[in-house]
Amino acid sequence: MRDVTLSLSGRSPELKVYHVDGTEMMLTLLVKTENVYIAKLTSVAPGDYIAKVSVMPGDADLMIKGACSTSIRHGFSPFLPTSMKDTILNPSLGDKSLLAIELLNEDNLSDVNLLGVQIYDITGNPVMNLTLNIVNAKEKLYVSDEFIPPDKPFRIAIIGAAEDCAKKEVIRVTNPTIEPMPKGFAVFNQAPTIQKLEILTSDKDKVAILCKAGGYPKPEIIWKDKNGVTFSNATIADDDLSRPEISSTLTIIDPEDNLFTCMATNAHGSDSDFVPIKLPKEPVIDKSVKKINKNKGEEVDIFCSLKQGNPKPEISWYFMGEAENEYVKLNETSESLHISSLGIDNSGSYHCKANNSEGSDSYTMDLFVPDVRDKTVNANAGELITLDCASGGISQPAVHWFINYREVFNGGRYIIHNNHSLSFKTNDFDSGRYECVSINRNQRKRKIIFEVEINPDFGFRVTRI
Repeated sequence: MRDVTLSLSGRSPELKVYHVDGTEMMLTLLVKTENVYIAKLTSVAPGDYIAKVSVMPGDADLMIKGACSTSIRHGFSPFLPTSMKDTILNPSLGDKSLLAIELLNEDNLSDVNLLGVQIYDITGNPVMNLTLNIVNAKEKLYVSDEFIPPDKPFRIAIIGAAEDCAKKEVIRVTNPTIEPMPKGFAVFNQAPTIQKLEILTSDKDKVAILCKAGGYPKPEIIWKDKNGVTFSNATIADDDLSRPEISSTLTIIDPEDNLFTCMATNAHGSDSDFVPIKLPKEPVIDKSVKKINKNKGEEVDIFCSLKQGNPKPEISWYFMGEAENEYVKLNETSESLHISSLGIDNSGSYHCKANNSEGSDSYTMDLFVPDVRDKTVNANAGELITLDCASGGISQPAVHWFINYREVFNGGRYIIHNNHSLSFKTNDFDSGRYECVSINRNQRKRKIIFEVEINPDFGFRVTRI
């Protein structure tokens, strides 16, 4: 109870009001005449009060009026609303509906509860009783059970109880009459929204994805993959007819990695969302590159490129040099191995392994950095010279000698020693190009090129670069 008006009639009336604890209450004088005294008591809390009246000899009449005030607004919806924006003012003729009531505490009443609702005809006679259930306590939104509204104009009577009115029953009746609209005129404009998109099952045999969308009219759900292919085998669930929602479950048998889009559409718009599907798969490494040839001083990137693998595989790298017989693990875990300023020591086999919970794969690639060295040899005719062919770190090479691009073998004028060096006694016609070619077990070649010049003078000089 918020405001109380006290009207005292009698000769020379006077009035005072006290709380039961003895505190005098402040009165606002409205009217005072010789026979009438009217005052207002504001902001009254529930409790006991004492009115002390004083009049000249004769009869006195004291009338007390109190008022509780609150406001409401209403709306109708064919589905369970979560706020008043999901409702319209007039129901559709002959269609089932729910009545929503929102409590507006304009006077800051602290505790008002709605107990029920009655439907009145235009003469004020109740024709229907409805039960109210609160669906949004924060917004004080109540919704009735489903019913078919009258086919003639009617009013709504709200029954509630207010704590500030000493829990007295409060009834509010809508002043304008409510008239049902013909079928098809009660239109809800609710564009679709994707409310939930989740993976229910994801394995090698089956993928199931749930998409839930809201909107009015209930939207149509369309499924597409990353290539725009539309799926028509989705299962639709529409069990709760009182909700403007629909669910669709897409199931794919023997799936592959893909991206699926759920699109919800109705006459008022559309909404969409997507979810990627990445199935558990064993690692598979791209093995298209088997060999790489680079020159000394250059840089190189060696790749252990994954074509597939989920969960993400762990990568390990190993290296075996040309003069080695075992692999050594490298401190690298990425899919690429970078080497700058290459030397012949970087030549060898590079091996990578990829492991995850589904399996493993491995890959070996050869990197070759050729070693071409040029030397100049000056000698006198008739002298015995030896051209040294060091293997350059190559393990167990096969060595071939070429003179002016023609291969020579051990025997006759030419002696090829166990250390692969070449010896011969020169004459005036031995000037030219001598090549020592070392070939290892992986068919990698290294060359030492000698440019031999024969001097006609006695003596010889050998100069090496």
